[in-house]
Amino acid sequence: MKKLILILLISCISLCGCWNYTEIEDDSLVSGIAVDPGENGYAYKLSLEIINTPSSEKAENQEPKILTENGNTILECLSQVLNDTSRVLFLSHCKIFLINEEVAKDGIQPLLDVFLRKHDLRLDIDIAIVRGIQAGELLKLKSVIDPIRAYEISRTIQDSSKYLGCAPRIPFWKLVNILSEEGQQLVLPVFEKTEESTDESFALKECAIFQGDRLCGFMSSADGQLYMLLTKQLKETVLNIPVGEGDQKIVLSPEILDYTVEIHPEETENGICFEIQIQSDFVFEEIPPEIELNNQKNIKKMEEQLTEVCSQMMFRSIKFIQSEYQTDIYGFGNLLYRKENRLWKEVGSDWAKIFPTITFTVDWTVKIITNGYANGNIQVK
Repeated sequence: MKKLILILLISCISLCGCWNYTEIEDDSLVSGIAVDPGENGYAYKLSLEIINTPSSEKAENQEPKILTENGNTILECLSQVLNDTSRVLFLSHCKIFLINEEVAKDGIQPLLDVFLRKHDLRLDIDIAIVRGIQAGELLKLKSVIDPIRAYEISRTIQDSSKYLGCAPRIPFWKLVNILSEEGQQLVLPVFEKTEESTDESFALKECAIFQGDRLCGFMSSADGQLYMLLTKQLKETVLNIPVGEGDQKIVLSPEILDYTVEIHPEETENGICFEIQIQSDFVFEEIPPEIELNNQKNIKKMEEQLTEVCSQMMFRSIKFIQSEYQTDIYGFGNLLYRKENRLWKEVGSDWAKIFPTITFTVDWTVKIITNGYANGNIQVK
């Protein structure tokens, strides 16, 4: 008898249960969240893309729904949405958090707090800015592949970051870390509406630049690629590089296969200087007919030309951000904080004013490792 009681006690200990479970047919899965300026005097307008879990076979192919409510806090908006539906909002399947550009200009920190504290929201959801239209409207635009628009938007960010390198992928946890970092400013991907024939869809076109938690400007996808390279986030991707001048100007599209970036801070008589050294391997799988890379002499000449052009491209891109927005998205201040902490203690509190005055040099060395399987260009007789 004692053995039986002991076995039952051990069995009870090994069993587990959920104290806060809900039936699946009572849940509404939230796949995407969008925040816009509020209407009728409210601070925010919250839009949720909802996937109702099917309670019958007929409901399996149902389209996602968009629920929208206004409120003075995000939690108030969520409560109003919950009041509009008979189901429990389940945030664990949420993939994207979209923020309207006007809301971002006022600061995104208040939007993040409630989601950071909610236990059922995963911290790996993607964050993006929406420009030109309401963020909630982006969730209503036509998807190309996935009927769940939030999932397609999230996949677009991941693919763009991995294969195109024109914008970074910033999950929620990384965004919070960047905002808390010394000498580092935030960059987020930007979505805009596109019109192809009669269909309206969305595309990732630019990067949003922040000063603290406030949106302060935008940079092109070309500058975004250079930012991704300098911050070591760029994967294997194709760069568009203009070479030549006037009528002789052409655009080359080499694939950057591998690269290294080294940045060395130095205190000089004229202030703080950063020496940027980049080494990259290029692969040419498309060569314009004007270019001949069929011998080592021509390859060496092209390497020297690309080294000069790429160094100038990077210098101009950094200089544009420095002078136009005066915000350290490259993390030069963070590098100073980690490598020259004594100097950072002297300048860190005034870094926002000092960053526009720093000087830097760029030395980008290009090596062409292959020009494809063909020995020369196609000769037209």
